[in-house]
Formats: sequence, structure tokens, C-alpha cells
Amino acid sequence: MSPDKNGLGGNVIFIDTENTFRAERIFQIAEHRGINNPDDILRKIYVCKIYNTSHLEIIIQDLGKSIEEYKAKLVIVDSIIALHRAEFTGRPTLADRQQRLKIMLHKLSSALQLTEAGVALTRGDTIQYIYTDAAHSNPLRRVTPIEFIDEGREQVYDKEKYREMLPEAAETVLGYFGFDRTAYGDTSRSISSGSSGRET
Repeated sequence: MSPDKNGLGGNVIFIDTENTFRAERIFQIAEHRGINNPDDILRKIYVCKIYNTSHLEIIIQDLGKSIEEYKAKLVIVDSIIALHRAEFTGRPTLADRQQRLKIMLHKLSSALQLTEAGVALTRGDTIQYIYTDAAHSNPLRRVTPIEFIDEGREQVYDKEKYREMLPEAAETVLGYFGFDRTAYGDTSRSISSGSSGRET
């Protein structure tokens, strides 16, 4: 809707992972708000139906370009966790599920920050980020896109988060040779049934 009707004055991207989008519901909402031409609203909504977690992760990776291409002012993901919960069942897969969701949220956050700053993205671009405040109350403000990092300046980053990730990174690289981070006092693998929650 236009700003004079409490709208954002732009298009909407609706990422539908549960096949819940219904045009009839848009008509009902429009009627309730006294909008005479609900078709105009519907034409501004771009629905992307998602079929599995891999598909969703690809869409999130390219979201910045899609926002620019469709001139979207609002992105709705309904829901971001449903497919992961269905595909990654049981306690042994919990850490992998949580890790993939976390990476996806960080990419989503970075894409939105880049778009807000007017940075043009090309479909297929790799979204890179650094942790600046891993404990921020807003999950979308825990990372900063790498494009915002200025060379030659002292950067603010979450030292504790990277200190936490370092032993695991070492084990990923050196595990084949017998490296075990628990020998150095890192017991984080005991969480989530021995999984580490590695981030790449």
C-alpha cells in the first residue's frame, strides 16, 4: 500500500515454505481495510514457493538481488524453520540444523543491510560477513557484511565469538591428524549431543 495508507509504498517478496499463501486472504485483508482494488495489492506481491531446505538456502543467498530486482520493501518468510525441522529430525541432526539456520539468518541479515545501504548485489554473489556482536538481542544485528569493513582502520568485531570458534576450526583442519580440542579444555562438543555447531 502507499505510505498515505500506512503502507511501505513498495513491493513484497513472500517466501512460502509451507504452501500457505492464499490470494483470498489478501482480498479479505484489503476488504477489511477498505481498499477498493485488492488486485493492485496482489500484483505487488511476488510469491516464491520453496520445496526443500537447499532451495530455501539458495533463495536466501540471492535475496539481496531479488529485493533490488523486484523493488521490494518487505520480505516475509513463512516459515524460515519449518523445512529444516521436517528434514533434520532427531537429536543427532539438531546441531547441523541449528548451524544451517544460523548461517542462513546471518546471510539474510547481511543481504538486508547491504540493500538498505544501496549496495548493488548480483545474483550468485557470495554473501560474506563478520561477527560484530554475536550476543546482540536482535539476531539480524549480530553480523556485519564484509563490504562494510574499511581497510586500514581498526575494526570492531566480536573477539569472544572468534575465540570460541578457533579451537573448532583447528579441529576441522587438523582432526585427521588426531587433534582434539577437548585436550585444550574446550568442552563445547558436549552440547547438543556432542555436536559443535561449526560455522563456515
